[in-house]
Amino acid sequence: MGQKWITDYTVKSSTFDVKVWFGDSGEHEFDGNKDSLSKASGWFRAAFSAEAQDQYSNVFMPQGDDSVALEAVLKACHQPDNSYIDILETLKRLELPTNERIKDIMFHISVYELAKKYDMPRIGASASREATISFIQFLNGTKQQNLAASQDGFLSIIRRVYAITRDNSRESLRDNVIEYILDNPASRIIAPPGLLAPLVLGLSEEIAEFGRDIFLSVMKRPVGGDVSVNYTVPVQCSRSECQALYDQLDGQVVHFCPVCGSKIGQ
Repeated sequence: MGQKWITDYTVKSSTFDVKVWFGDSGEHEFDGNKDSLSKASGWFRAAFSAEAQDQYSNVFMPQGDDSVALEAVLKACHQPDNSYIDILETLKRLELPTNERIKDIMFHISVYELAKKYDMPRIGASASREATISFIQFLNGTKQQNLAASQDGFLSIIRRVYAITRDNSRESLRDNVIEYILDNPASRIIAPPGLLAPLVLGLSEEIAEFGRDIFLSVMKRPVGGDVSVNYTVPVQCSRSECQALYDQLDGQVVHFCPVCGSKIGQ
């Protein structure tokens, strides 16, 4: 799905001075410009500084990368703003069916992962933004009639995000996902809970870092009339999996445990 959203890169063939090979067996090739790649990527900058200064070079990328996403990243390195998405294609993506929306999000997550791997901060920031926008649209489109597909997609998205991001590194993609899960009516876990709330709670047990991030984010939010969080109730969840998280909260406690979903004290 990603191919048609990738902008064409505008380097003239006369400026090509490197051929990049990628894919599981190096079956894909990309003609590029060393200067453009070096400016956009610390990985390429290091690779070119270490090599003999031949007039034309070959670079072999590590195996295992998403080839579609990597092609998008390589093209983005040659754009003045390092963009990998055409604005007109962005507008076309505003209305996508659930399955296509999930593919769209996964594509941006793959670009984000590669941007991190190859030290491309501008492309990484763009991918985080695009993934977040698409994730919001995914949540907004979650309805009872497409719930099964939305549930499968939600699980895949969160598992992927937490598989490729590092703990305690202030990753913008993690922060954005947590923020919009808690804010969106489809996924909120505080009253009234959304259609995806049971999955949020289940993933909180499955992925400890996700559970902690949800927990801490709920604790930082102001108490509202429909929010079953109370900062003064002197009890804590008795579950051992949740208990450890309270150590990070300087003694603050809650009435509703966002990790496991149970009512504290009952």
